[in-house]
Amino acid sequence: MKQGKINVAIAGLGNCAGSLIEGLTYYQQIKTTEGLLFPILGGYSLNDIEIVVAFDISAGKVGKNINEAIYVSPNNFCRIANLKVLNKAPVLRGPTLDGNPEHLQKFVKESKEKAVDIPEVLKKYKVDVLLNLLPTGSIEATEFYGLSALKAKCAFINCIPTVFAQKSDIAQQ
Repeated sequence: MKQGKINVAIAGLGNCAGSLIEGLTYYQQIKTTEGLLFPILGGYSLNDIEIVVAFDISAGKVGKNINEAIYVSPNNFCRIANLKVLNKAPVLRGPTLDGNPEHLQKFVKESKEKAVDIPEVLKKYKVDVLLNLLPTGSIEATEFYGLSALKAKCAFINCIPTVFAQKSDIAQQ
C-alpha cells in the first residue's frame, strides 16, 4: 500500500465537480466501501484523495470555499441528502478563454478578479493531479490547463470530450 495523499485540483466547478465532491465526501464520511467497484486502486483509497484547490470563472464561485461554491447557481446536480461537505479549499479565478460558451453566458456572470497564475498555484498547493471539468467544447481552455499541468509537473486528466493528449506536439512533451 502506498503512503500519502493525492492532492487534486479541479478546473471548472460545475455540476460534474459538485457531484464528484459530494461522492468523495460521502465515502470519506461513512467509512464504508459498499458500492465501490474498486475500493483500492493502485494502493490508494478514496480517503487518500484531497481536493486542495479549484479554478472557476463565475463571480458567484470565485473567492468562496469549495463547500460553498459547488452549490452556487447554475449548479443543480442531485444532492446527497443530509451530507455536509466540509472542504474549505479555495476557488480561484482561472482564465476564461473559450470556457464560458454563449449558452452558459446567460447563467454565468464572470468574476472581475484577475486570473491567477495556474502553474504557480498548482506548485504552491503541491497538486498531483489536475482534473479538467470545464464545459464541453472548451478546447482552448483545456489546452491551457493541460499545458499548465505539464509546466507544474502534475498529472492532467481531461474529463471532457476534447482532444488534447492526442495532439502530436502535446504527446512529445
